[in-house]
Amino acid sequence: MSRESYLTPNKASGPNSETPTEPFVKVIAMVATLGGLLFGYDTGVISGALLFMGPELNLSPFTTGLVTSSLLFGAAFGALASGHFAAAAGRKKLFWYWLSFLPLVQQARRWHRMLTG
Repeated sequence: MSRESYLTPNKASGPNSETPTEPFVKVIAMVATLGGLLFGYDTGVISGALLFMGPELNLSPFTTGLVTSSLLFGAAFGALASGHFAAAAGRKKLFWYWLSFLPLVQQARRWHRMLTG
C-alpha cells in the first residue's frame, strides 16, 4: 500500500489524485490562509487593547464582549462590502477614492489632537 487510504476510494480528488494541483488553487489557498492569520492577529490586538480600555471606559464583561464582537463583525462586514464596492465601481477607481480620503483622515487626527490637547 504505497498511498494513504482515505474514506473515499474515488481517485478524482485529494491526495490519491494523479492530476497536479493548479497554481491558481495554491494562490487562493495562500490568500485564504493569510486572511485567517490576519483575522487572528486582529483578535490578539483587540484583546491587548481591552486591557487598557476596560478600566478607562468602565467596561463590564458584557460590554467588553460587545466591543470585541462588534470590532470583529465590522472587520468581516467591511471585507464583504469592499468586495462588492470594488466589483461595482472598479478596483482602480475605488483605490483612488480611498487614497484621496486618507488626507482627510490625517487632518481629522490633527484636529482631534489640537482640540483635546
